[in-house]
Amino acid sequence: MAIVIKDQTDSEQATQVFESLLFRLSTLRVATVNFAEANKLGEGGFGAVYKGLLPDGRVIAVKRLLNSGQGLGELKNELLLVAKLQHRNLVKLLGVCLEEETMIVYEYIWEKWQDGSALEIVDPALGGHYQRSGLLRFVQIGLLCVQENPSDRPTMSTIVVMLNSETVSLRAPSQPAFYMGNGDKAATMSVNQVSMSEPELR
Repeated sequence: MAIVIKDQTDSEQATQVFESLLFRLSTLRVATVNFAEANKLGEGGFGAVYKGLLPDGRVIAVKRLLNSGQGLGELKNELLLVAKLQHRNLVKLLGVCLEEETMIVYEYIWEKWQDGSALEIVDPALGGHYQRSGLLRFVQIGLLCVQENPSDRPTMSTIVVMLNSETVSLRAPSQPAFYMGNGDKAATMSVNQVSMSEPELR
C-alpha cells in the first residue's frame, strides 16, 4: 500500500509518498496482548503507544491515535511529522491500521539497541559502504536525544560536538520514552489532502 500525503502551504505543494503495510487490527491486538496496560510505553498528544511482538519476531511500537473525531486528519499530521522530523531509518514506519480505529506501527529501535542488532535498521541501499562504529554512534546519539527525563538529554551544542568528534565519549542511553509533547494539538503546518491507494501492475 502506498500512502500519498499532499501538504499545501500558500502556493507550494509538497507530496510525500510512504510505502507502507496495512496491518489488521486482529494482528495488532495479538501483538500487544489486546493493548495490555503492561505493554503501554507512554501516552502523548496523539495517543497511547504500546509495545508489541509480531508473529515473525519483530518487536514493534503501536500508536493508537486518539479518537477525537479527526480520524484521517490525525493520521496525516502524524505521518507528516514522521516525514519532516525523523530520519526514516532511525524509527522506521512499518505500517498503519485503518479498521475500527486508526493506528500507526513503528519499528521498536530500543530492542535492537539492547540486543546488539542496531545495524539492522540501516538502509540496505547503503550496501555496506559505511563505518559500523560511526553508525552505531549516530544511533546512540539519537537515543540520548529521546530520554524520558529532559535533563538527561544532550543540549544542541553538545549534540553538534558529539556528531563532529569521535573522541567525545557518550554515556549509555536508558530506555527512551515516547514523548509527544504537552498535548497541545495546535500545528504550524496545514495538511489539506490525503489519499491511500494500493499500487497495481500495469
